[in-house]
Amino acid sequence: MLAGVRLNTAGSGETNATSLPIVFLDQTLLVFDVEQTKNASQVINISRAPKVGLVSYRFQEKNGVQTNAPTRYIVNPNCGILEDEKPVPVKIELVGNRYNPQHKLVLQATLIEKKDDWKTIWDDPKTEEPGVVETKWIELGTTLMNLEHALNLADPENAKDSISVVQLLNASTSRGSARVKELEGRLSSEPNTAPR
Repeated sequence: MLAGVRLNTAGSGETNATSLPIVFLDQTLLVFDVEQTKNASQVINISRAPKVGLVSYRFQEKNGVQTNAPTRYIVNPNCGILEDEKPVPVKIELVGNRYNPQHKLVLQATLIEKKDDWKTIWDDPKTEEPGVVETKWIELGTTLMNLEHALNLADPENAKDSISVVQLLNASTSRGSARVKELEGRLSSEPNTAPR
């Protein structure tokens, strides 16, 4: 089996000299537009590395819970088999647009010998051994977070003087235009913070 690759939270690979990737993602950061009225979603493409055998994959949340628990994320397909190098589109939907900055998704992949092994491989104790499963971390964000981050990069004083947009979003219980009004009200009531 091939040794695993774990992507750190910045998305750069941490590999040792003998490890080779078995799967590729076209992106490791998903940014959701949580201000729309329907569930925000993004599509990523997963593909098998050239000249490796059959690959079984599954998506999980950071704490190891299978995705498709419709309380937070719907990942379709959340598991499967990669038989060739053609990319497989995977839709990740944020249910209710309720984003949590601590959440990350994990893609796990491992080589299998037969097509029929793609589901049962995850029950095999061998997948607990180091180097058997390749793990890739997928960071999640929102458009508001990334706008705030860009503004803070331009003016470091903003980071010190303003409250975090993430904290405001987590405190919000409304949706749509009511959410915008609620967030504006919270923002204007905070000391040392003025809307721009």
